[in-house]
Amino acid sequence: MISDGGGIPFHVITTAANVNDVTRTLDLVDGIPSVAGRVGRRRDLDVPLRPRPDPVALDEDSHWEILHQCLTDTAMPLDIRTAGAILLLFGQEITRIAALPAAAVTVANGDTVLLLDRVPLLLPDPLGLLLTAFADRPRPTGWAANHPNPWHFPSAEPGRHITGSTLARRLTAHGIPNRPARAGALVQLAQDMPRPSSPPCSAST
Repeated sequence: MISDGGGIPFHVITTAANVNDVTRTLDLVDGIPSVAGRVGRRRDLDVPLRPRPDPVALDEDSHWEILHQCLTDTAMPLDIRTAGAILLLFGQEITRIAALPAAAVTVANGDTVLLLDRVPLLLPDPLGLLLTAFADRPRPTGWAANHPNPWHFPSAEPGRHITGSTLARRLTAHGIPNRPARAGALVQLAQDMPRPSSPPCSAST
């Protein structure tokens, strides 16, 4: 019998007890029904995508606890603290954080500004000091020191930034789950948005 990956049989052949099944392999393949379509043209294969479940957001206590750890825990690697804080505060996609240019963090008149999607954000002191410390970290030694670093989160390859999947794995290893953390950040941002005011009701006469 030959079947698809789901176990649905395409063709079945029965053999005598003294016949090796291997000898009928070609017959099995030849017995697979043909797929209707125009001669000389490949038929499009429509494979439905499995829907991804919505991430469960971090609860509010966990969200602020992990953010506080990112801002204050000096035992945590500096790049993890920085990426985690951006993720938890601004709900940015992990691929966008990984590709953050080094020029996105600037300091002017003592204020730290983070440029996200061409929008300058004035950062509060704890986050501003964290991003400034990360931007001013010592340059690597050896061959990497001879290559310019245009990225906030560079990879081991010169001229490239770290991938989103690599950064997500590193964050998870330090207790910062990417999708729940981002979902929690978006919930917090939505709650902080000002509520639209209702227009005044005019009394009819």
